[in-house]
Amino acid sequence: MPSDGGARGRPDPRAAEAGSAVVDFALVGVLVIAVSAALLQLALGLRVRNILTDAAGEGARRAALVGGSEAEAAARGSMLADAALADGYVEDVVVSRTAIDGVPVVRAEVTAPLPVLGLLGPSGALRVTGHAVDEAALAALAPSVAVASMCLVCSETGAVQPVAALARAMRAGGARTHT
Repeated sequence: MPSDGGARGRPDPRAAEAGSAVVDFALVGVLVIAVSAALLQLALGLRVRNILTDAAGEGARRAALVGGSEAEAAARGSMLADAALADGYVEDVVVSRTAIDGVPVVRAEVTAPLPVLGLLGPSGALRVTGHAVDEAALAALAPSVAVASMCLVCSETGAVQPVAALARAMRAGGARTHT
């Protein structure tokens, strides 16, 4: 006569849990995949933000150079972001000249979608800015500037600055330069 489990007629406790490992695996697996996907999306969002910030800064630096224009800066910022992300990802690049604490600067603002699912997301939700000291405006201030200090290569981006052109403009105005 077959027995139901135990020696005294009690059912085997392991028989009630048969197949529960498959259910546990499925539930935990879905949770692990969801958390992993969320972390990957967060990493992608931060990468997109950093790329757009760099593009805005590079655009501002392009307009800040002696002879640089806002149109060149907008094109440079858009081109850099499109090359790193996807063509046409950047919605708008606005470049303006302003002053911060009396220092003339170029401000570039890049607008793009906030990546929620891959690169897809709400339009215009991600807006970053970049600033650069307006070298053209500083060159115009040459009579009131005694010494100008310049850096040939930006240590953060590797961008080579036109030091010779700025130095000529500063010397023409009577200012000394230091590189």
